[in-house]
Amino acid sequence: MKIAKTPLITAACMGLLTLLPLAVLAAAATENLIVNGNFESADGNGEVPGWKVSGDARYVKLIKENGSQFLRIELPEVTYCGVAQSFDVGSDWAGIYVSAKLRLAHLKKGPENHNTATVIYTFQDAQGQHVGDWSQSMVMQDQDWTEVKGKVDSLPPGAVKLLVQVGFMNAAGTLDIDDIVVGAAK
Repeated sequence: MKIAKTPLITAACMGLLTLLPLAVLAAAATENLIVNGNFESADGNGEVPGWKVSGDARYVKLIKENGSQFLRIELPEVTYCGVAQSFDVGSDWAGIYVSAKLRLAHLKKGPENHNTATVIYTFQDAQGQHVGDWSQSMVMQDQDWTEVKGKVDSLPPGAVKLLVQVGFMNAAGTLDIDDIVVGAAK
């Protein structure tokens, strides 16, 4: 699979995370900001539109199962590996919400609490520097397909880009990823 590489941001601490009821997500829904969040689009060369790999791309592949296609990251050793997208922050955004379906098997966590499988959503300023809290939804144990959700109620001052990353944060195992949705609350 050919996916461009970008550095994976290391979360030093977990930001405040508020779980959203599905009804709130539906009511706040605008368009999905994520490109190809269901991983159904791929070109003939194995490229997955919209996504960049952080880490070793050999461990990232598309899988078809029961009529659905999703992304799998399968790491034999504890390390960093994931996929990422970034996009401009809208001037009318009050906040953001995030959801993703994850399945995790054979988790080997790293030495720190945040060393696990995670969905990270952080903001950057015009110089590409991190601003605001570290916001993430972590998966702490093996699980079947589960929807994880989170939100950021207000954008940090100076935020011009939103970076969304999904993968292993200094951990190992098999992480399946599907149906990522990111929306702006206005």
